[in-house]
Amino acid sequence: MIPIVRENRYFLPFWLARIVSQVGDGIHSLAILWFSYNVSKSPAVVGLVMISVSLPGILVSPFAGNLADRVNRKIIMAAADFVRFVSVGILAVLAFYHLLGLLTLVLISAVMSVASAFFNPTAMAVLPQIVKKEFLTKANALSQITANVSMILGPLIGMTLISVIGISVAFGLNAISFILSGTLILRIKTALPEVPSKREGFFETLKNGVKLLKKYPIAYKMLDKAAVINFFFSSIVIVIPILSGTVYRMGAKGIGYMMSAFGFGMLISSLVLSFGKLGFTPKAKLTVSLFVMGAFLISFGTIYNFNMTLLSLFFIGFSINFANINLISLYQEFLPNEILGRVMAFLSAIALSLQPFSYGVTGVLVDAAGIRLFMAVSGVIVMVSALRIWFIKELGGDNGRKAAV
Repeated sequence: MIPIVRENRYFLPFWLARIVSQVGDGIHSLAILWFSYNVSKSPAVVGLVMISVSLPGILVSPFAGNLADRVNRKIIMAAADFVRFVSVGILAVLAFYHLLGLLTLVLISAVMSVASAFFNPTAMAVLPQIVKKEFLTKANALSQITANVSMILGPLIGMTLISVIGISVAFGLNAISFILSGTLILRIKTALPEVPSKREGFFETLKNGVKLLKKYPIAYKMLDKAAVINFFFSSIVIVIPILSGTVYRMGAKGIGYMMSAFGFGMLISSLVLSFGKLGFTPKAKLTVSLFVMGAFLISFGTIYNFNMTLLSLFFIGFSINFANINLISLYQEFLPNEILGRVMAFLSAIALSLQPFSYGVTGVLVDAAGIRLFMAVSGVIVMVSALRIWFIKELGGDNGRKAAV
């Protein structure tokens, strides 16, 4: 980490901002899952709440990406942090006075989803502005370590706070984390993109975004595979509270342990990648890691032993994070910086477009067919999608740069 900090002066405040906000996010995620399942005892309701967390952000993501290529990116990130601070602060106050209901949680989660849709692609697009090219993979790995640590510490802290003090404190600490994050972000010096994009309406942004992606096969050919994988991978969010509540009878404690196991797997993969690039082609890294993830999705949903569940979640976290870091680094290296915000936003929107439907479908099908059958089918489909990535020729060897355009 020391060479990155020494040679890239604005990376440290960026990284610290991610640490404080994402640890708070880890607490917040557990609080939402616990509250929605504890109140409803229904997988379908948990799915509805998670739809509210993801769908609004996906809908505004194209516009957010366009904005990230027109204005100072640190202002977008700081403004998004402020909106999230206010939103979570409201949740904390309502929970403290026992006024928080599922409808309010859904509405405020939707607002936070929109704010996150502006923050996340902007954060990915700003990294090449503040980090030298040769440090990008390590910077992405270290940034991802932040998210991984939050998925370990956040749920553990969250389950303790909920059990001992209450859910309002969990929301309150997350609100404070967004203020700290926004303050650190404002210390970063970033400039407008060298070739600012023109203003576009929403539908024009969608239309031009599709045209833009078609110019870069290295990104365009991954879209359908990523969408399918995200659809079935996202089901674990719904299944975790069900396993904790109905199979293991552990409540918030079980959710915390399972989410932390997933985060620990992500952390280890980030640490592996932070030490340097492995000597394999991008398609080999993506195919193998995602195939392994599919196999452990099957064991996660079909073998009801708590230690095996934790082990499966560890390898799921390791595999998906390993694939994501390598894919993001590939895009940042081969795509022009002046369009990177739009490309990242469109990739996120399209790849995650099926995620809200996954939450809803998972809740309904788990009620109808059971966890075992649904997760077995999910794992098989993910493994098949991983094998399809092997046939994307643009991901092979040193041809990435030539095939990128």
